[in-house]
Amino acid sequence: MKKQQMAMAAGVVILVLSACGQTESAEEKQKEERLIIERIDDAGEVQETETADLAESAGEVQSATPKDDASEKRENSGQTESVSDAGNPLYEAFLKNEIGVANPYVEGMELTVMDDEGYESEFENAWKEYAYVDVNGDEKPELIFKISSNLSELMYIVGICDNKLVCFDAFETHTKNIAFGVYDYGMVWEVRNYDGFEKTIYSYTSDGQPVEARRFTEEDGADIAAYEGEDVEWIDWQ
Repeated sequence: MKKQQMAMAAGVVILVLSACGQTESAEEKQKEERLIIERIDDAGEVQETETADLAESAGEVQSATPKDDASEKRENSGQTESVSDAGNPLYEAFLKNEIGVANPYVEGMELTVMDDEGYESEFENAWKEYAYVDVNGDEKPELIFKISSNLSELMYIVGICDNKLVCFDAFETHTKNIAFGVYDYGMVWEVRNYDGFEKTIYSYTSDGQPVEARRFTEEDGADIAAYEGEDVEWIDWQ
């Protein structure tokens, strides 16, 4: 009887120990599973972070590359144009006041960069500047020269035909009711505002003849906007 009771007690102890072992094993297993899940989550977050960082870095590289290339092209293009334009001996001679160009309105008279001296009252303390822009679509820039002093302005559009300087056009004003300029894409504009607003857009033929492209009034605001562009990049004349 005692042996049987001892055997039963031993069995109970074994069952209890077995249950405890299973409990500990289950708890350890759960801990391991939690650790594994945490590692997976951490790894996923790291991977997502690394992926995002890589994507961002790739995006920066990708966006930087064309920007740098475009910037370099613009710089190289600007340098090429500058050398090409400034290297033209006829334009250089005109800017140095070594030669003049025939006045398109007065036969036998030449226009020069010193013409403000002939208008001492209107062009007192004048400043002079020039720019290069293609106004006739032949992919060769023309020289735009401007003299300004308060309300007074004088602008020449000078091109080259048959290896000679030709004044395509000349604009002059001494009043706020007349204004003119050149857009960077090549159109020349003039505004007159005496009895009513009027804006005229000009282009030019290959031999320098002016062509009226459009004429606008105050009612044509939307149409005017379609023709407007940026001002040319003016260079101070020394």
